[in-house]
Amino acid sequence: MHKKLLIYKQKYCRLPVCKPYCYHEWGLSTLKRKNRPLCETPRSGYFCGPDKYLRLQEHTISEELFPVMEVDSYFVLVRSGSGSFIINGEEFPVQAGCVAWIQCSQVLTICPEFGETLTLWVAAFDYQLLSYYMFNQITNLREVASMRERKLHDIAALSEQVAREKELLDRRKRSLDSVTQNLTAQKQKLQRDSRNARANIRQMSQKEKQALQRKLSQEQQLDVAISELRKLTKGNTEGASFSTKTTGLRLPVTAGSVKRYKENMAEIAGPKGAHVISIYDGKVVEIKRNRITNKYDVFVAHGEYITSYANMGSICVEKGQKVARNEQLGTIGSSVNIMTMETEYKLVFGIYPPNPGEKLRAENCFKR
Repeated sequence: MHKKLLIYKQKYCRLPVCKPYCYHEWGLSTLKRKNRPLCETPRSGYFCGPDKYLRLQEHTISEELFPVMEVDSYFVLVRSGSGSFIINGEEFPVQAGCVAWIQCSQVLTICPEFGETLTLWVAAFDYQLLSYYMFNQITNLREVASMRERKLHDIAALSEQVAREKELLDRRKRSLDSVTQNLTAQKQKLQRDSRNARANIRQMSQKEKQALQRKLSQEQQLDVAISELRKLTKGNTEGASFSTKTTGLRLPVTAGSVKRYKENMAEIAGPKGAHVISIYDGKVVEIKRNRITNKYDVFVAHGEYITSYANMGSICVEKGQKVARNEQLGTIGSSVNIMTMETEYKLVFGIYPPNPGEKLRAENCFKR
């Protein structure tokens, strides 16, 4: 509505807004004015009022209208017909296309020509409402400007953050590239080590086979030696109190620990140079030296029971010598672990009853 009125104002109105005026649409020629006296009290609320703002009113006037004086200004556009507007006693002829801006407190009387009908468009002009709109618009513009400034600040902060993160990512990428190169080098080294390990395993397999064969050969030799020694222990009285019920004995290796038991045998590991001791009173009935490993096997008779101490690095007893319980026989010897091919120090201990058919468990001797 305001847009239409502004178009008409720009097109037809050229005088200062404080004076009443009226122009037709083809030019700016001033129309002749006539003075007319006011015949009755002006009325209000005809063109202006709470229900008439922001509305385009249409009025049809066929006879002289009573005087109107509003508290707000308003625009009047003549759509059709002809006649005159009497503003504060001055008469202005009008016709289709004329626009009048009636100020507040001005008295307007509308008079159509005889036999004519005036069709008018009227729009009330509310200063307070316009001020409210203008104030809101200015406030909104300020808010928009403030928001724009905040957004620009946020964008600048984000740009700095993006730049920092980009620099951080570049550094991480360079670091990852370095790590990737190191991993590639480590992978190549591992592949070389793997090839070398496979080659070593093939070589170790041969050594393991040889070590296993030596162990089997030793066990066979030990079985033969025990069979011969049983004949020599007949009637032996040294340590004759030993029996299958004897328990609570010390391990034959000082500071040693049992790796595993196997029936009447036990593998006992200990530190280098650990002492090997006799588990019970008895007599040394045999000492054998392995020419391949250069290790000693000592056999002690306890009555008619025999204990064997194999893989000794050194000995300090002689054949036929009587030994007391926990007396030193020698020191522990070294050997090669057939699983890891590493050097270890261990003693292979065995206990044998007089009757070959009788079963003994080595672990029973050391139970508390």
